[in-house]
Amino acid sequence: MGLILGLSLMLGPPSKAGRGQFALALERALLWLALLFVLVAQVASQSRLGVLSAAVGAGVALVVLRPTHGRTFLFGAVAIAAALAVAGEGLVERASLLGPDAGIRMELYRQVLGMIADRPLTGWGLDCFPLAFELAHSPPVSSGLVWDHAHNSYLTLWSEMGLIAGSAPMLGLFLIALRLWTTVRRSAPRPRPLAAAALGLIAAEAVHGLGDFGLEITGNLYLFLAALALGLAEGRSSHLSAAKEPAPR
Repeated sequence: MGLILGLSLMLGPPSKAGRGQFALALERALLWLALLFVLVAQVASQSRLGVLSAAVGAGVALVVLRPTHGRTFLFGAVAIAAALAVAGEGLVERASLLGPDAGIRMELYRQVLGMIADRPLTGWGLDCFPLAFELAHSPPVSSGLVWDHAHNSYLTLWSEMGLIAGSAPMLGLFLIALRLWTTVRRSAPRPRPLAAAALGLIAAEAVHGLGDFGLEITGNLYLFLAALALGLAEGRSSHLSAAKEPAPR
């Protein structure tokens, strides 16, 4: 999320605030350097789905912002190459284990789907997955681990809240994404970095939720909601500014 937020803000219009060109250029150079450190940390985490979801979210933000400077893409290519060279060895090794890990994960999902089939409307109770899964837990899913998450946010919602109530958060995020996209389209060609970042975060978390539980961690959820609120507020401010402009005579 930090990578997508930072990239969107860096590609947005700079705030000069009375500073000289040298100070502005130095500030942006330092911020790009900080963003490079975030990218290296992302790769060094060796999270395969984390890197994929970050790439999807950053791609969505880039499509929305449509940067015209070729040096932006050149810098991005150099930064990705540098991050892979510095910290990519572990990520490549973990990618080679994707096949065996996927087999266990698919069996886990099969057992969670069985839980959903048992109680499709009511679910097993909010935040009750660790206890309820003990009733469905069976080999080859390891019994030496405590499975307190389904490693799929969609299955977690459906197993805990049922298919109807569990789908409400997804529907809400879909409607927010439509609102953000409308804001971006109406304000074109003026960039809306916060709205673009919010769209990128929704795309990233939609992908990440397929195999992990990022938004089930409170700190991640708070940051995610704050970014969505800022993106929606940016759209609201643009509508108010347009409404205050005098009509042409």
